[in-house]
Amino acid sequence: MLAMLPLLIALVDADPPLKPALEAPLRSSAGPREIGHGYLKDDISLEVKVSRAFGTTASGSNFSHDFWLTQVQGGLMLVDVMEPEYWFGGNLEATCMGIVGAQDNPDGAYFLGFNGGFRYHFRTGTPFAPYLWGNIGVAMTDIETPDSSGKFQFNEQIGIGTRYLLSPHRALIFEYGYWHISNGGIREPNDGVNSHIFTIGFAWIY
Repeated sequence: MLAMLPLLIALVDADPPLKPALEAPLRSSAGPREIGHGYLKDDISLEVKVSRAFGTTASGSNFSHDFWLTQVQGGLMLVDVMEPEYWFGGNLEATCMGIVGAQDNPDGAYFLGFNGGFRYHFRTGTPFAPYLWGNIGVAMTDIETPDSSGKFQFNEQIGIGTRYLLSPHRALIFEYGYWHISNGGIREPNDGVNSHIFTIGFAWIY
């Protein structure tokens, strides 16, 4: 009996087993796909979007330029979830986008563009996955002076948006953005075209 006393003392002093984590699991390259837990590195997305752009003269344009736009966008997640312990944790994505559109105010004009940029997706633990985005690219258009000169233009967009995840692989898209078109001073006049863009769309995530 006395020989077993050291063993009993050791069992009493032993650390208790670790409790399982209560937080939702983080997504990693080896983890399962779950709504609200962020994306995986190397995830690929394809999006089809329709936008209405309302022009503004507040940033120097002489006229308000309104557009209808169709956009096809591809994306590649560059990392797994970053800073998961903070509210701003999420994924960084590289994007590229083709734009086909038409101006209907103040007159008719075509617009063709190709942009590249980045998007940061926040991890929320819910089906809503908000993001910040920005891109820059080149375009061809026949918008007339004084706001635009020449067919070759640059265009920049910046905005906010959210996906509403229907499943880990499908999502609705809602976006707002600010859009600027100009030729970068290559030709004059070049007062620029500025518009507020409202977008809806659908995303496939692989």
